[in-house]
Amino acid sequence: MSVATILRKNDWPEIKAFLKESSPDILDFWDIGTADEMDDYEKCIGEEKLSISESTRIGEYSEFLFGLSLCRNIERHKDKALSSLLRTIELVCMRKMRCSERIIHKALEIKGMLTSYVNGTETAFSSLVYASHFSSTIDTSAYIGVPNLEDILFEEVPLRIQNVLSAMVAIFEKIFVVSGLIKPDSVVLYHPTFEPWGTYLGGAEADLYIDGCLYEIKSGKREKNRWTDIGQVYAYYLLNKICESTKEETTGCDLSKQFNIGCTVNEIALYYSRTGVLKNCPIEILNYYRKKKDEDVLRSIIATKVNKGLKERYEKELNFCANMILRRRYGEIQSGKREINQHRKELERPFAVGERIYLPREGWGNIMQIFQSEKGLAAIVSMDNGNEWKIAFEKVEVLCIDDSELVSLVPKPCYLPE
Repeated sequence: MSVATILRKNDWPEIKAFLKESSPDILDFWDIGTADEMDDYEKCIGEEKLSISESTRIGEYSEFLFGLSLCRNIERHKDKALSSLLRTIELVCMRKMRCSERIIHKALEIKGMLTSYVNGTETAFSSLVYASHFSSTIDTSAYIGVPNLEDILFEEVPLRIQNVLSAMVAIFEKIFVVSGLIKPDSVVLYHPTFEPWGTYLGGAEADLYIDGCLYEIKSGKREKNRWTDIGQVYAYYLLNKICESTKEETTGCDLSKQFNIGCTVNEIALYYSRTGVLKNCPIEILNYYRKKKDEDVLRSIIATKVNKGLKERYEKELNFCANMILRRRYGEIQSGKREINQHRKELERPFAVGERIYLPREGWGNIMQIFQSEKGLAAIVSMDNGNEWKIAFEKVEVLCIDDSELVSLVPKPCYLPE
């Protein structure tokens, strides 16, 4: 579930309500670039009638092509920009994804072609479009799974889509390259991440990062100025602020985690790629009006949601493993291989008030009182299900939450600070 989906639907109402209230207004954005006149070739963007699926494909492909154009026009940080563009293709080349030999061979071919292109080699536009199709399809299949992946990967992109993309790239280069917005020493990242907090918020990735500015690219036919567009790019800015403040290390072999921005963001922007309109909002304008740190609020909302999920999964696993352990121990008791509460003797410590224990058929509860009865040590236990039980420890097999066997099977989760 992406940030865009969160804002369109109501699956995470706390996030949606917060961003709707806190995001800047469209009036806070300045028009800093607009294509002056659309020539006949560029008019096909508006005249071409496209289906919803075709429009979606154009949006995905155009972002990749824009990134390629920027990468070709920078020098100092070209390698980093190219790595961000190639990271999905690189996963295939490194055999980090389950793909056929034919797909792996194609990925290697595309990687070589794109590397040559950004270093100055002239390349047919149709080849660049196909590369964007290949990368986008692979990236999507990694999340949702595509049963006929090979058939989709090797299909040709229709000429009508290529024509629209060509016009969009022409407009993009007028706004970003010809105008001088991009410089040889510019820092560019394609789909920068915000790990680990971006993962918590639906795998959030911005569209582009250029020299301290986060860009959200919209490929709709009209400039709609929706609050959800602004809320999306503002969420990315806040995620980056959270990552800066927490300074959490990323681990693992997932290449996407290498592309955290790692830089200060001082602007957010919206680029409407089918009209050539670029709107920019300096963060200093927002900071002037803000009375609270929105990143702290967003972090708290995310942490609360994530911790709730972690707790639910933890308790579900606890119940399953506790049942499994008790069943085995009952069998050992009946066969004479084990005494009741033998684990207590092994731990050499008594039961304690407040301790969480697991009772057969009842589940988890807290010891409220311990007392000496005529038949031995007993306790009053308040169960999570609302019941209250009096138990005799010498007659009931009880599993405590810090039993070493249970802990080894279900370690406690690392909760996020709220």
